[in-house]
Amino acid sequence: REWPLELRLDACLEAAGQSNMRRPRFERPKIDVSVECEQRSFRVDRDGSTFQHGDLRITDHGLENGGEEGKAGTKIGFEDVKIMEKLGSGTSGVVHRAKYQGKDIALKVIDIFERNKRHQLLKEIRSMSKVVSPFVASLIGAFFRDGAIYIALEYLEAGSLEDILKVTTFPIPAIRVVSQQLVSGLLALHKFKCMHRDIKPSNICLSVRGEAKFTDFGISREVTETVGIAKTFIGTCTYMSPERIQGKEYTFNSDIWSLGLTLLQR
Repeated sequence: REWPLELRLDACLEAAGQSNMRRPRFERPKIDVSVECEQRSFRVDRDGSTFQHGDLRITDHGLENGGEEGKAGTKIGFEDVKIMEKLGSGTSGVVHRAKYQGKDIALKVIDIFERNKRHQLLKEIRSMSKVVSPFVASLIGAFFRDGAIYIALEYLEAGSLEDILKVTTFPIPAIRVVSQQLVSGLLALHKFKCMHRDIKPSNICLSVRGEAKFTDFGISREVTETVGIAKTFIGTCTYMSPERIQGKEYTFNSDIWSLGLTLLQR
């Protein structure tokens, strides 16, 4: 069975050549996707401009809802940022330095079809949209474009504690100040019932003003109980509390243990 003449590729090309016509541009296909993600689903609307996961809705112009108790971020879209050099990449996505309203920001990007990265980034958005502290990196906003989620974060120009400790050590007075800042940030996290679960030198960054802040909430967890009990084995073993290494239930105190080990790295 042959294709109708008007649908055959050779006939179409011949007709286009005879009439000196330009080949048409192919438009981005309209998509309507619903995919299961840990017993939940995410959805992309037909024009590809909106991503939705539960009560979290990210459009091409910003984050509309940070979830229960959450807050919407600044309205920000792809046209509002100028992407600069790549800062790094890891399990939770690629991070670039970018310009937004004349200021430097950190822009993290993930493909929505990379399940683990998507899962971590959504956790990060939910956690950071709730917690307010000068010692927790700020969420500026998030937007969705061409099958990728972009999350705009405060840019901490001095780099991570891990990078700094590779070239210098902290004197005791400086450690005292950093400790006070991070304990304050940890209290804010726990106030909003958020366990970080991966506190380590690479997940603490500093500004040029000497402010230490927690970053990377990709494996954080929200707990509903007052005590805050969890069981999942996830994070970096080097800085884990004994009960976590043993696979036992753990509480907010496990974050305190991890912070203590981190500060010993001075």
